[in-house]
Amino acid sequence: MVFNFLIQEYTKTACMFVYKHILFVYKENVSRTVRVVSMSQTVTIRFSDEEYDYLEDVAKEAEQSLGAVIKDLVLQELGYETTGVKVSIFAIHEKAKHLQAGTEFKIRDLFSKIEWSNFTKSSRLSVGREFLKKVKTDLYFSDEYEFVRKDSDNAVVYRKR
Repeated sequence: MVFNFLIQEYTKTACMFVYKHILFVYKENVSRTVRVVSMSQTVTIRFSDEEYDYLEDVAKEAEQSLGAVIKDLVLQELGYETTGVKVSIFAIHEKAKHLQAGTEFKIRDLFSKIEWSNFTKSSRLSVGREFLKKVKTDLYFSDEYEFVRKDSDNAVVYRKR
């Protein structure tokens, strides 16, 4: 009887600690929670190492982020029609390779405002991350372009070599 009481009291104490901790964490992250509400929905998927490696290869071939490729494949399989054009690393390189050496540029400045607005937002974000990754890790791209800085609106500024 006493033992059972101690376990119940311990459980109540542990639950109160967890409850208070959750409230504290919630209060500490209120600003994050508010931002999350306005963002797109997120899905978590687990892949085996072999599956993940395969998807990485597909993403590299498509010159998109892994998330963008998975999203496109799922929506395509379900017959969902996406609107808008996708920008590619190839399109960025085709525009940037004609710049004078030493010229600083942002990816969006390579395209007209109409062209840029016709690209899907997810495509613009995805290709921006992938282009930066290529500039930092790919021998060809690192010989052609260099990362300079991020500007006040968080856009990456590159320099043509």
